Amino acid sequence: MTPSLSHSDDGRRIWEALAFMLHRVYEPLEEEAGDWAIIGSAASALQDIAISPNELRILTTPDTLDIWSGHLWDWLESEPNGEDPDRAKLTLAVENAPVTVFVREPRENEQGILLEGVGGALWDVVGRVRFRNWLVPVVPLEVQFATAVGRMLRDPAQASWRQLADLMAKELYVNGFYRELIEEALSPYGGQAGGVAFELIRAHAAERASRPGH
Repeated sequence: MTPSLSHSDDGRRIWEALAFMLHRVYEPLEEEAGDWAIIGSAASALQDIAISPNELRILTTPDTLDIWSGHLWDWLESEPNGEDPDRAKLTLAVENAPVTVFVREPRENEQGILLEGVGGALWDVVGRVRFRNWLVPVVPLEVQFATAVGRMLRDPAQASWRQLADLMAKELYVNGFYRELIEEALSPYGGQAGGVAFELIRAHAAERASRPGH
């Protein structure tokens, strides 16, 4: 899938920063078969959600973090302190765009779950989308949708989470989805989350069915 990327000033800045980074790190990451994935709003935009990211957030593993710091050394604003490699984080300013590269290895009680899109079984379900000349790993939209629904339920006053969840629900309805993946990613949020998530998707099915000619 080739994404329809935002052309806002923030969006252009983020995509240019991503291109600068990939020119340096993509081949070394591929050679090392290192696990990494774009998450957050940039991952949503890369999967055709009509939002304009204002930062880059990249999840990786302890073994792969050195590739990022070693090849992007001149953009580093802070390096990991080394005390907890399973929660390490780099912050960078790539052509003035904010970038965070971080590690979130699951704790023992988190094994096998998709905890807010980062942890456990995540590496088994990461997909790739085309960005310019690269196939870029992204957190699946199903996992991002589950995170949006979970945060919508935790903070109902934040209308932006419901708007984002609704945008994702429409995209998932139109292009299809893996129900089991959504259910697994929803599991940390409790039983109510599943009902809300699939009702959002069903609402788009009902809307389409009500149109003339259907």
